[in-house]
Amino acid sequence: MADLTREEMVVRIEAVEARVETKFVIIDGKLDRLFDRVETGINFSRDAKTAASNIKWNIIFTALAVIGIMFAAWALWAQGVEMVSGIFEAVSTQSSKIPPPPDSTPIK
Repeated sequence: MADLTREEMVVRIEAVEARVETKFVIIDGKLDRLFDRVETGINFSRDAKTAASNIKWNIIFTALAVIGIMFAAWALWAQGVEMVSGIFEAVSTQSSKIPPPPDSTPIK
């Protein structure tokens, strides 16, 4: 090794520098991919939080709609029952007020 000339030493040093530079470029590329994956994960978690929030509001509004429909059905049912009982009451009071025919004689 002591027989190396100055030019050979420079060439070897340049080769080592090129290898080191190549390794730095490879590491830089890997770091870029890693940062992209981390950013993608952060975006995914942000989207998941937004979706969860939307689902929460969908559940709340659906529950309110179901409660409203149940209340409306109850109100209509109560009104319908009241209407039907009123009709039967009106029919029964009208039938008791109908006078018998004038020439009615019991049939024997």
